[in-house]
Amino acid sequence: MTSHDPSGSIMSRLEKATFWHICIYLVGASWMFGGNIHWAKIPLGIWGTLGASITIAAWVQSPRRRKRYLLALTPFLILNGLVLLSTFNPSFQEFSFYETTSLRPTDHNPNLPSTARPGFTLRELWIYDGFYLAAFNLFLAVRHRPVLRRIATVAAINAAVLAVFGTIQKFAATDIFFGLEKAPNHTFFASFLYHNHWGAFGVLTAALGVGLAARSLSADHHRDIWHSPVFAALLPILLITVSVPLSSSRSSTLLVLALGMATGAYLIRFLLQRTRHRPMARWGGITAVVLVGLVILGGAYGLARPVIETRVKQTIDQLKRQNHYAFRESDQVYYGDSRMKLYEDTIRMARDKPWFGWGFGSYGAVFMRYNSQSTSMEGRSFFFNDAHSDWLEAWAELGIAGGACLLGMFIFPLREAGSRLFRESISGFWILGAGMIAVYALIEFPFANPAVALTFWCTLFLACRHASLVAESSTRHRKTQHSNV
Repeated sequence: MTSHDPSGSIMSRLEKATFWHICIYLVGASWMFGGNIHWAKIPLGIWGTLGASITIAAWVQSPRRRKRYLLALTPFLILNGLVLLSTFNPSFQEFSFYETTSLRPTDHNPNLPSTARPGFTLRELWIYDGFYLAAFNLFLAVRHRPVLRRIATVAAINAAVLAVFGTIQKFAATDIFFGLEKAPNHTFFASFLYHNHWGAFGVLTAALGVGLAARSLSADHHRDIWHSPVFAALLPILLITVSVPLSSSRSSTLLVLALGMATGAYLIRFLLQRTRHRPMARWGGITAVVLVGLVILGGAYGLARPVIETRVKQTIDQLKRQNHYAFRESDQVYYGDSRMKLYEDTIRMARDKPWFGWGFGSYGAVFMRYNSQSTSMEGRSFFFNDAHSDWLEAWAELGIAGGACLLGMFIFPLREAGSRLFRESISGFWILGAGMIAVYALIEFPFANPAVALTFWCTLFLACRHASLVAESSTRHRKTQHSNV
């Protein structure tokens, strides 16, 4: 059951700073082409650095928790140390030939961390450090659950506005931002340059909205569903979820469908619990849930029917060609080898530097030497800037040591949340969204998009912090009861 927040929870200055910093971060990154455009890197890095000042201020004001927080940040600090060390041991040197920039190997120490592009590595580390610290500040600075829910509300509403913007833009058949910017490919949606990145962003923000709706539904101070704000939360959820199939992202559409099924199961379970002695109300409610679900599915299909049918045809066509890659040049389509070949080449690349990897952000530069794929025409090679598997790419770039640190960065929030993470409806849906994207990253590269990476870390920490605050509140309540006895 969901515990109520204490009344009169007033935000401290640090909480206010954390709230505004994260909200501006989330909104800004999503509207700046998902952060996936060259000029967005600098403002994202600067804003992340401002978040580090909140981390320091919270550290100073929490003397009793300093040792625990230092331990929690140890994997993050070790990873930063390894990446910084790699920049002093460059494995490649850039040189220019006419207008082409190429890389040639250097005589570096292969037993120490190294990187192919030190400058690029430092910039990427600067940006992604800001994402993690912004999310970590939720544990350092936030002491009231309403603050967490307000952040989730801002994220969900912002995504809903983007979904409407993207939908109108899609039906207007214009280029990105209604023609103000030329998109690098035709698979863009809203402000995102790649539909699968929008899909991952949509799954995360829809999960935030579902968690808020579930919390409103189960709150004891509401008489019933009709007298709760749950319906206000449904609108942004619907706008986001319908936009995902409209964006033509097949994999994300399946994730949204899975999230919808989980939501339906939760609603049915909720009805079974609340109508235990009212069979008519029980079956009426379950019927209503099923009908609403069918209406939403039908409406989404009707809105995105041309896109869905085109993508289904492409999928069947790709399966007939053994799931080969395809890219379009002019009016011709060339097919390459399967994605499994890409994974095999990436694993071969990772095995050559298994412990420390090739350097953070170095995949695209180094993989050219391992790419064994070519098109069926003219012997042309594919260029892969991403491994289409974030976890494989992390191994190739960071090695076993860096990958272990990355996994260690997940341990602290999950451990602090404990069993409450799966007992609270709001935290449960939030962690479900984050978990789905983490699994999705096995076969895609959602974390290559800055807005998705930031939203993922914030969703993970929002879920865990909310659950940990519930646990702390329950502990205080038990102690108060015991002292009263």
